[in-house]
Amino acid sequence: MLNLAGLLPASQLEIVRGQAQLRFADYSTFTTPEAVILYEQQMVSEEVLKEACERAYGGIKLETPEVSYIPRELLREFDGKDCVPIQYDTANMVIRVGVLPEKNVFIPDVRGIRVEKVLVPIYYYVTHYTRCYKEPKFLYAIPASDKFQMITEEAISLEASDITISVLAKGATVYYNCRKKKVFSKRALSEKDVVDIATLLTTKAGCPIADNSCKPKSFSVQLGLHHRGRVLLSKTYYGRSMTIRVLSDEILNTTLEELNISEDTCTFVRDVMESEEKGLRLFVGETHSGKNTTILAALQEIIKSRSLKVISIEQPVEILTDGIEQISVETDEEYKENAAALLRQNPDIVYVAEMSYITALDTMTASNTGKVVFSTIHANSVSDTIARIQDLTGLSSDRILLSLQSVCYQVLVRNEEEDKLYPKNTYVHFTDALKEELYGKSVGEIKQILSREENHGYT
Repeated sequence: MLNLAGLLPASQLEIVRGQAQLRFADYSTFTTPEAVILYEQQMVSEEVLKEACERAYGGIKLETPEVSYIPRELLREFDGKDCVPIQYDTANMVIRVGVLPEKNVFIPDVRGIRVEKVLVPIYYYVTHYTRCYKEPKFLYAIPASDKFQMITEEAISLEASDITISVLAKGATVYYNCRKKKVFSKRALSEKDVVDIATLLTTKAGCPIADNSCKPKSFSVQLGLHHRGRVLLSKTYYGRSMTIRVLSDEILNTTLEELNISEDTCTFVRDVMESEEKGLRLFVGETHSGKNTTILAALQEIIKSRSLKVISIEQPVEILTDGIEQISVETDEEYKENAAALLRQNPDIVYVAEMSYITALDTMTASNTGKVVFSTIHANSVSDTIARIQDLTGLSSDRILLSLQSVCYQVLVRNEEEDKLYPKNTYVHFTDALKEELYGKSVGEIKQILSREENHGYT
């Protein structure tokens, strides 16, 4: 058995050994079966892997020579003989073949060509044997479930916010969003693997798809003991593509300062957005800009300081937060029905995770009934927010202003040196005086006034 201590994190040791047992027809007859998994999934460098294999064999020197051209008729001579042709020296009529140290293989000379045996590591043997013939008979294919588990383990170790698995023109690709940086996976997948993983996930979620279906599907999956995933499955020109949002099961216990929110924004959130003033508080920005995390951190502060009933509707619950009655929904229909039923639960504070075409009107209604309402919306700036709400609801700007209490725009800016994300915020408090100035104005005039007011909403 290969000594994996020091080569991999503890969380991956048992996974590799388990996959090696599944990969080999008779795992016990090989000295370093784990090396095949480590090499195929690029979990350690080839140099480190070769040294580990040599130690496992008691210090035997292993070779990984460059492969040269070998005529097809000569390859056939060695098919099924527990060796793999590597190099052919036509001048001296010598062929070098790779063999595994644990295999006592006798190979006679072929048609006057002298055969030299070279001891090679098992991952090298498998790679070149497959290239010359097909996979050795002692190997089984790795199940899609195990390949997906290795991908999720890598994503979690990298603290990735999402995973993308997709078929491209030439094969398949896996990459992660790590603090707004695209990081390619070291895991290798084929086109068939992507199809198998898509089938596996949709079957587990109870929503199997037809092979030719172009309709996108959204559903939740479990990614291990402490993580969940929100999957969006689509069909592209080349095949299936899926993006999986990685969600932790840990309870949120983070302050605004720990989210790297600036001091002036923290003050605005606490003094204006966390106040008892009625109306709608919106966090706006692009997807994955930390809007919901900031809201939940603020709601945590409200709950700790005041005894209030807080209810959220999320599709699904992404961040678990103690003290909030978090309603998790799967479908758009469930989202709309729960948003419409919110007021019957008599909450003090309502949190609708996203204002969309489905929930926007119900969110606006709730914010005009004496409730404190938090939500998010996708918009390019504070000054674009009212026009964006009009797009979603069809309401007039004056009607929207009646309900609006404050807006905070947030974007995440990446610091390459620190490999961290820092929120950048602008904000406006919609005071009675500001609303009076905005009533009856055109979209363009409203945008100009709000552009002037941004970051001046709190003094």
